[in-house]
Amino acid sequence: MQINTGIYKTITAIPLAFILVAGIAWFTHQTVIKMYGYRLDFYPSLVGTEAFWAGEMPYSRAVTERIQIGMFGAILSAGEDEQRVAHPAYSFVLLTPLLLLPDAVALALWASLQFLAFLITPFLWFSILGWKPRPWITIALLLGLVFIFRYPMISYVLGQFVGTMLLSVSVGIWCLQNNKPGWAGVAFVFAMMPPSFGAPLVVLLLLREVLYGRWRTAIVFTGLMVLLFMITLIRIGWWLPEWFANMSAYQEYANPQLAAGLLPQLVQPLFFTAVIGTGVWALWRTRRTNAQEGMVNFTCTVLIMLLLLLPITGNYYLSFLIPVLIVSAWRIAQRRAGRLPMSIALIALLLLPWLHLSIPQGWRYQFLTMPLLAALLWWLTQRGTHPNATAPESLP
Repeated sequence: MQINTGIYKTITAIPLAFILVAGIAWFTHQTVIKMYGYRLDFYPSLVGTEAFWAGEMPYSRAVTERIQIGMFGAILSAGEDEQRVAHPAYSFVLLTPLLLLPDAVALALWASLQFLAFLITPFLWFSILGWKPRPWITIALLLGLVFIFRYPMISYVLGQFVGTMLLSVSVGIWCLQNNKPGWAGVAFVFAMMPPSFGAPLVVLLLLREVLYGRWRTAIVFTGLMVLLFMITLIRIGWWLPEWFANMSAYQEYANPQLAAGLLPQLVQPLFFTAVIGTGVWALWRTRRTNAQEGMVNFTCTVLIMLLLLLPITGNYYLSFLIPVLIVSAWRIAQRRAGRLPMSIALIALLLLPWLHLSIPQGWRYQFLTMPLLAALLWWLTQRGTHPNATAPESLP
């Protein structure tokens, strides 16, 4: 009796994936956790999850002090980065499986999942674009996007949420492209951790689907979010006022950066108008393009637009430029002329985050320059691209 090829691959992949995750988690535990202890950005959410299932209000002062003692060994003074729980309560339902592990192992596993998410995301976009680059090009892109680009590794070391958010959005788009709208709705739920960036991104992607008359993704997403919200109400009651209070305090001590804030005050209204106008135009324009091209272009536009409009609490959010850079690389491969200078521009953009380290106030200006330069490269690669041509396997 012959075993179905798909089943055989699945049976083989599961233990290999387990070994890979366990290996990376062990390495993370031996390096990052031993170096930083519990001082990872994920720790407040982990303690919040424990408090949630214990029936406590995760946004209470007692939970905040417990977080501070776990991270720093003492209660912090007022005005410091208090490390309050800043994520909505539905996040704790999604994070429940991590409670089966000791805190140190859970932290190492979560950080490792961020790293793996950044490794998997490019392959999803290769599939979305129908691009099969040669192995050495694939390796070069992975090294460039995950390691050289800096922001993914920052997210990994800090134990942030950006990797899983980006992967969830990418899975959702892949599902939409492959006619799996229900699963896209499920994936978009996981992109809502946290909602400060995930919510506007998911809402805009769902809005495009609704405008095309495709409601299933929005229905599944809304149904799951309502279910999660009901679970939180049953467990800890009405938690929104306390969450809003913690979010307000978080905005004060987290020092979020707004790209427009780096511009002269007189220019800021024009900047906001131009960015929002571009987003509206992109949404309208997608109705005139085929499904794949429209979704790809709209996703890239929305990612750039949100990075320029929203207050960003950490440079790791610039990891959301990865799909824009992959699409740019794909378009460069399609070009018949000018591929070399465009490739050099792409490499320079991957290296640019390191230059910001040596520039006075460069850590602030990256929130403006990186999205704008990525947008410029993305726009330039469209010009001279032959959309009906088959993409070559490699870049020059």
